Amino acid sequence: MNFRRRFGVPPTLPLAPGERILWQGAPNWRAVACRVFHVRAVAAYFALLILLNIATIRAATGPGLPALRGGASTAVIAAACLLILAGLACAVGRTTRYTLTTRRVILQFGIALPATLMLPLHRIAASAVAIRADHSGDIALQLYPGEQIAWIKLWPHVRPWRFRAAQPMLRDVPRAAILATLMTHALTCSAEAKRAREKEEKQFFFEKKNQKTFA
Repeated sequence: MNFRRRFGVPPTLPLAPGERILWQGAPNWRAVACRVFHVRAVAAYFALLILLNIATIRAATGPGLPALRGGASTAVIAAACLLILAGLACAVGRTTRYTLTTRRVILQFGIALPATLMLPLHRIAASAVAIRADHSGDIALQLYPGEQIAWIKLWPHVRPWRFRAAQPMLRDVPRAAILATLMTHALTCSAEAKRAREKEEKQFFFEKKNQKTFA
């Protein structure tokens, strides 16, 4: 596993001989805004706060401009907060690139501290997919024991609430079912190739051992 830092927009990484790109994409920034930065919940909170502010001022001074001014000042703060969260979500979408090849899964991400996480397929134990009504979804990657990565290093590209055994996650990708099918096929081919290599190694050592015995 290679976890190394990069700066700037995610670059196109060189491929190994015989390696092919099966899929490449990025998270939808609108989905990131809703599901990572929870802009809907924040908007609902500020809406309630505006109503309470107007009601409080109106109860104290009566209907009129003071109540409206109090609500307007809170609305300006709400708009600024929502714009900041939307900007962060847009930055996440622009600085993130997910790549699936015939040999590995590559996550390139990071706004202030860009980083690249390379996961060879033979080190991924399983994948889990969650598909939504709009056909977007998340694909979490379960690693073998000993391959864990710090949760905070991966956020927000990590499965929520899995702090002890962090699972890298391709978050809010469009047409997640297509990627899930490609991921399953790639992991299956990798596992079969791994078993074939192990079988050849066992056969090689068995034949070598027999040669020594007869010698």
